Formats: sequence, C-alpha cells, structure tokens
Amino acid sequence: MKNKKQTMLVIDDEISMMQVLRDVFETRGWRVLTAPTGIAGLEILKNEKVNIALLDICLPGKTGIHILKIVKKKYPNIPVVMITALGYDDKLVNEAFKQGASSYISKGTPLGELIEAVHNALLR
Repeated sequence: MKNKKQTMLVIDDEISMMQVLRDVFETRGWRVLTAPTGIAGLEILKNEKVNIALLDICLPGKTGIHILKIVKKKYPNIPVVMITALGYDDKLVNEAFKQGASSYISKGTPLGELIEAVHNALLR
C-alpha cells in the first residue's frame, strides 16, 4: 500500500528549529525530512519525492538563495518557503521571490501563519 503522507524537506542549520518544524508538521500528518546544509538538502531531493521545502536563508557554505536557485532549476514544481531569523529584509525578500520562492517567513512568525504559508504554497 502506498504511503499517502505528503513529504516536507526542512533545510536549516539550527537543529532546534529543524526539530520544532518536524514536530509541528509530523503532528499534522506530514513526513518531514531534515538537512542541516543546502548541499545535504539537495542530496535528499535527488532520492526522495518532496512536496514542499522550507529553506533557511542563512546556511553554512551555500546560501539559501543559492540553494533556492538550484532547487527551482532542477525541481521547478516543488514550492519553496524561505525562512529566516534575520527578520524582513527587502533585498533578500525581493531576491527570494525573483528566484521562485513561494513565500518568505520570519522564524518568529506564529506557527499558524507558517502553516498557512505552507498550505498556500501547495495550492499554487
């Protein structure tokens, strides 16, 4: 029997943030995969069917924007919600949307808004 759960990939170098997001979405029926770097996230995408990605803007090595460009080029149908601890930065927000991000959320955003952003990204 096929697993009907949707799969989310969370790419974030903050382990505590990855755990919170995993807990939030697993309790809502998601299968959640995590990666601490963009390169590790890209490796997961090669081997797994992912319905949506949550991608931190500030990552070690390649930036989230750089990883976003690669994801949208190789996997254009996967919506990507950018997450950041930096708050709202016009330049980063504009660049994220220019590169194909579905949404841009601050890590301090209430969980309800994050869940709504994920839902809306999947509807697009």
